[in-house]
Amino acid sequence: MEDAVAEFSWTEREFCSAIRLSFPARLIAWSTVSGCAIVLLGILSAVLGYWEGAVFIPLGIINAIYVRLLPRILSRKAWKASRGLDGPTRFTFSEAGVATESEGSTSARAWSRMPVIVEREEFYFLKLNAKARGMPLPRRAFLSPRDEENFRALSRAKATTTFLAHPELKD
Repeated sequence: MEDAVAEFSWTEREFCSAIRLSFPARLIAWSTVSGCAIVLLGILSAVLGYWEGAVFIPLGIINAIYVRLLPRILSRKAWKASRGLDGPTRFTFSEAGVATESEGSTSARAWSRMPVIVEREEFYFLKLNAKARGMPLPRRAFLSPRDEENFRALSRAKATTTFLAHPELKD
């Protein structure tokens, strides 16, 4: 298989959007639902005359809002903590693994250290472990459609992938 190359520079907005998309949607949805359920429990307690239960109302509201804001807060924090993200970054995907070059940093990872790759509408997530930790890679970063096809072929052969169907790409 041929190597694939992707090269790009992050903007803060794009990086934060990619990080927010990496948060588990189910967790956010269930936390929001549980926050609403806690509020309803507080309202029901108050209506039934158990005013002590009214304390659940603000707790539920805080839970629902906090879980919605958490991805935004953490993505901005990650942007500020990561130096050099706004400079050029180059990924080279080969049979051996993934090599990354950016200003003042070079790394190489074997495919076994990147067991899962998930595709979203605008990004690929190169997951480093089963939890949320991983590296987002914008789809726009591939130098040509051929590079993206090569990346997808290498990924399918070397990692567990969850790819969307793309009629414009040969899979």
